[in-house]
Amino acid sequence: MIGRFVNVHINSEYLTICELEVYGELVTPSPSFGAVVMGRKVVVVEKKLSWSDAVLYCRDFYWDLLSIRSEEEQVEVGEVLSTASFPLTKHVWLGLRRYLMDGTWFWMSGPSVDYSSWETDHIWRVTSPCGGIDTSGHFHWNDLPCGDHLHFICLTGEDFLKYTYINTAGFYLILISIYIIFMEVYFLMLHFPLITTLSGHSFLFFYGFKSMQQNQRYCLFYPERSVSS
Repeated sequence: MIGRFVNVHINSEYLTICELEVYGELVTPSPSFGAVVMGRKVVVVEKKLSWSDAVLYCRDFYWDLLSIRSEEEQVEVGEVLSTASFPLTKHVWLGLRRYLMDGTWFWMSGPSVDYSSWETDHIWRVTSPCGGIDTSGHFHWNDLPCGDHLHFICLTGEDFLKYTYINTAGFYLILISIYIIFMEVYFLMLHFPLITTLSGHSFLFFYGFKSMQQNQRYCLFYPERSVSS
């Protein structure tokens, strides 16, 4: 991890200015095959993941696992899968999930399951509450164990919806940022130390302790390293 640390002392009457910037490389998405289904852009991802990991992957790099809302979309999804640029697993994950209590299926992206393409006379299995689509040629839907590692289809291209979506990590980062700002102002008024943790790294800020020697202010970043000025 690359970054910089700056600790600037002004004089004994002012607080220390601590600046910390940490940089990391962006993760590159796995190879994929893109297409358009009823005006919506979709991506068939070559990476094999469990259903829950596929949901997180789509939400990190695109928008969400694909939902199929009509027979027309079902036909076009089948055409996309039949022309994929790499060999597919027997099934491919969709954004389908089943409520464990009553067996009702729903789309993770929000729409209700008004259209379906399940195999005829299909019997639900209690151990298979996640949904995928067959790639052997019939393209029927199947309930599958959520831990199976399969290829999956992500929905993208709906930017106005993508920007309104805040994933769990992003939501907590926003809350932490607000918390840090509030607590820094609060402890600044009390002249107390502030200790906080962000993204697995701990930061300790000292705000003008009366017991500290004159012309000394501290800003510590650990566990990697602690420094003083």
